[in-house]
Amino acid sequence: MPAGYLWRAQLRNGSSLWLLEWALRRRLRRRVLVAADTSDSCAGESESRRLFFATLMDVLDPGDSCVVWILGGHEPAHEVLLTRPQDRRQLAQELSAALTDVRCGTWIADTARAMLARAQQTSPGEYSRLLLVSDGEVFDVEALPNVVATQVGFVRLGNLPSSQLEVLKKRTTEVASTPQALRDFLGVSWADATLDPGWTGERAIPFTADGALTAGEPFVAAPDLDVLRVAFVGGAAPQPALVYRAGGSSWSDTTFAEGPLADDAPPHLRAVLRNLNGGTIDWDWERLCTLTRGAPQNPLFNCPRPKCHAPASPVRRRLFCGVCEALVVSRDGVRRSELPCDIVRFQILTDGSLGPQQSCDCDTGDDAFAVIEQEGHRWLVLDLIRN
Repeated sequence: MPAGYLWRAQLRNGSSLWLLEWALRRRLRRRVLVAADTSDSCAGESESRRLFFATLMDVLDPGDSCVVWILGGHEPAHEVLLTRPQDRRQLAQELSAALTDVRCGTWIADTARAMLARAQQTSPGEYSRLLLVSDGEVFDVEALPNVVATQVGFVRLGNLPSSQLEVLKKRTTEVASTPQALRDFLGVSWADATLDPGWTGERAIPFTADGALTAGEPFVAAPDLDVLRVAFVGGAAPQPALVYRAGGSSWSDTTFAEGPLADDAPPHLRAVLRNLNGGTIDWDWERLCTLTRGAPQNPLFNCPRPKCHAPASPVRRRLFCGVCEALVVSRDGVRRSELPCDIVRFQILTDGSLGPQQSCDCDTGDDAFAVIEQEGHRWLVLDLIRN
């Protein structure tokens, strides 16, 4: 499923508009490479291994993976990719079931080479951590190179003494088989994210989850940002790419969907459109003038949203569509929850036209609108909070 979506719209002045929202996937995926000891000395630790895999899968997040080797082998016994949280238990059982007993001593050289080679094949956007799950009775423990000590964890099974433990402690990081210890060892790494807009136009403006326009660099994601939101005004359609950088490598995400800004678009996107149009409601001036003439006293208006098929309804007591809550005296069908004001008035000019919208605290009585005399002028007053 694409993480980005690009909506097409148009401003009142005719300028083209595109609204981009792109969920950032900047957490690097973790690939955990496990060497599990199933030799004679660990014959009684099958339950401990099972609990280890269950704990490990509880710690991993969707997108993380695990590859397990039987200690001594050079080919993986099994590998899993966690895609859904509810699969953790099943995948832990698969990893445990893939292990078979080895009736001989424990040697690590071949397994270590295979794991290190796999770690070097890490794809952009992921990193590897290695875990040795053993009682420590590893005959050729010196085969572990010192240079990877911070990347190789040692989860000890049982408490039997072993002459190799001291060497293991120097060449690995001791990790308890607990959720917190595994989280600390595996860590979490994040990538920087920037947007290559693939666009030239009038201006690009970042906006927030509630539709407010903000200042700042529109194409650089702040460290605490989860979704990159940019409004593109003017020009041709953007062809954006989200570029991630971490650990000296970079990769791009170019998968996004696009479509028109529909009537049922999220309210905050309608708010962006309204704010770019000057922060005012796109009034249907003809309908407003109908209200000032007082004939009929309770006019019937259709919903302005083309996809809403609600029948025309009287507006004396309610200015909103009974089905979709659109303001029936607006042209863009702004909904009640999106309105930037509560009570507004318009001066009725001598030629019957209306002056600009003004905020006020006038009382319309039991009705949703009224024509009143105030300050030596006639005013059309709309109560936009009346239900």
